[in-house]
Amino acid sequence: MKQPTARQDKASKTGKPIGRPARLSRDKILDTAMALLREGGGQELSIRQLAQQLGTVPGNLYTYFPNKEALLDALAAHALGTIEIRADATLPWDDQLAGWLTAFRATLKQRPELMLLMGLAGTAPSTLAVIGRLASLMESAGLGRAQAVLHAQGLLWTVMSYTLFELQASEPKVVKQLQQAGEHEKNGEVFPHLAVDDLEPLWQATLKRNLDGIRLQVSASACT
Repeated sequence: MKQPTARQDKASKTGKPIGRPARLSRDKILDTAMALLREGGGQELSIRQLAQQLGTVPGNLYTYFPNKEALLDALAAHALGTIEIRADATLPWDDQLAGWLTAFRATLKQRPELMLLMGLAGTAPSTLAVIGRLASLMESAGLGRAQAVLHAQGLLWTVMSYTLFELQASEPKVVKQLQQAGEHEKNGEVFPHLAVDDLEPLWQATLKRNLDGIRLQVSASACT
């Protein structure tokens, strides 16, 4: 009986088909990396894992991206370029801002991998473009460029951190723990007022608090 070759034996153990590795391309790498991020719920991407999924070795990926940072920048541009959030230009600046941030939150809930990409590629052109878009709304209300950019960055981070908390707090196990905590007498004065099952009121309060602070600064700028 003919014995399997070392290559055949390795293929049988890894479950990968025998033959020439799939042809690599920039788009194929980006699409596969994005799929891995989605499957992992936005967890950090491993170059080794990506190479394995593509049926190649990590070194081959560096032909297309010089380092992991370049890959993440490209992923951020690729992903953020697909986000279509349009503000109604007929609305006041603060309503436009509130609408954009709420729509962005909904997008992040559907695509949590975007939070990792924007966090790791915070200075990528695609991320800076989003910050610039938000800043321009506040500049139109009278804020200076420096203040507007700072607030825009803070708002972006607020939405991402809130959405991350929201996704984790919505897990059945976490909800159950919170509900059990409410059964303790010592928590009776606080727990009834917490957002547990419905987190929408908490989002609206968070949004209002941030926008109220910016409105105050806009009013102060108008008086100087």
